[in-house]
Amino acid sequence: MGLFKDCEGINRKQDEEKNIEALYHKCESAIQPDGSLDKERLRYELGIDEGLIEDKSKTHNHEHEGCKGCDTSTRTEKRVCRCIYYSNSNKKRDCDNCQLRLKKWKKQGNISIVDYEIPMKSVYKKVGGIDLILEYEDTLYGAEVKPWYSTETISRMVAETLTYTSAIEDRYKPAILVFEKSSQHKSLIKLENNKYWKGIIEFTKVKVFIISTPGIDLNEIEQAERINFVIEEYK
Repeated sequence: MGLFKDCEGINRKQDEEKNIEALYHKCESAIQPDGSLDKERLRYELGIDEGLIEDKSKTHNHEHEGCKGCDTSTRTEKRVCRCIYYSNSNKKRDCDNCQLRLKKWKKQGNISIVDYEIPMKSVYKKVGGIDLILEYEDTLYGAEVKPWYSTETISRMVAETLTYTSAIEDRYKPAILVFEKSSQHKSLIKLENNKYWKGIIEFTKVKVFIISTPGIDLNEIEQAERINFVIEEYK
């Protein structure tokens, strides 16, 4: 069957509403009489099975004790999240010798950034890690993040966070984090009255966060000397 997050057409914007409806039905079938999610059923619906575990004796370990910077200027999702995390931590970092131009991200607001790029406990094929761990109202969220230049769909973002959190890990609640005025933000606006989107939120309790950069347009981020940003719950 394959992972739903990687299914054909999941990243086609013209198929967004169709994919949201398909994801809704998968989530709906995993709802138990008391309203809770049947994790085993959700795993099945999202295409996750034991065969995806590469080695049951092998576990992921990660240490995010410091950042030595990047020796390349090529931006990636993981590097963006790393910059955002380390710029707002007390851990060692070498921004002066970093080739990536995304250097100074200063968080404002009350939502904390706890960690980044958290792998699954077991090593799964085609399953990466949680982009950012956010703390909001005493709850930890495993947020799927797309940089401001990404064209990835909301349906794939939600399928990813559900795969990594609700269907595999129990430590974090599902969430997505999108940039204000990004392609994903525009999609969210279009989905506001979509009954299947509302149903997904109701069934899975996935939290939607938005990151804004006051005074800086998205196309100016890489040239900015300093980026003040705010993470808020999207309502």
